[in-house]
Order: sequence, then C-alpha cells, then structure tokens
Amino acid sequence: LKDQIVHYHLVDSMGQTHDSLPLGTGKIDWRGVLPCLNPNATSIYEINLSNQEDCQEQLQSHAYLTRLAQALD
Repeated sequence: LKDQIVHYHLVDSMGQTHDSLPLGTGKIDWRGVLPCLNPNATSIYEINLSNQEDCQEQLQSHAYLTRLAQALD
C-alpha cells in the first residue's frame, strides 16, 4: 500500500498513553518506519504544543524526519 497512501498523521509516544510527543523524543523507531512511508505523501505532526500559538515542536519534528531521511539516503 505504500505507493497508494497520500497522507500520514504522524505522532510519537512513550507507549503508555496518547502523549503526542515531538517526533524523535518517544519510543517510535523512525529510522525503521521512514523507509515504509511514501516519500510523496503529505504529513501532519500531532504534537501537544507547549504554546498553542507557536508551532516550534511541529517544525522540529519535520526537521528531524528530513535529517533522518537524508541520513538514510
């Protein structure tokens, strides 16, 4: 289904609750997940922001995945 998926809802977690952590700070193995994702799909990062008027944690999550993808290439 990889090529058929057009959008992802990404969230990291410690695995006990739906804690919506910035990507790379929970227990999700993004290095293992990333090759399974369609690189042409769009994504939204579900994160409990520390400040609802500042999306820095979402931007950091995007930067984290971008760096990881570059390292895997």
